[in-house]
Amino acid sequence: MNTPAYELMPSYEAACDLYRGDPDAIWKVGLGTVSRAAVIGVGLYAAGEREKLVLYSLAGSLAVEAFVLAWVWGVGLGME
Repeated sequence: MNTPAYELMPSYEAACDLYRGDPDAIWKVGLGTVSRAAVIGVGLYAAGEREKLVLYSLAGSLAVEAFVLAWVWGVGLGME
């Protein structure tokens, strides 16, 4: 059985848990967002960004997380 690629995203499970109403999922989503920001920050630092590194890292990570949450809410009825 092949797992769809989107189910392999680290934040997908947390987003699904949040969609289903798990109160602990907000922590998983937050941790995933911060972890992703760290990875983005490393790339931005390597590219020469220094002044607004944290801001840009968090903004990029929040944009990705917003997409993941929108995806889960958009296809949510088909997940059950």
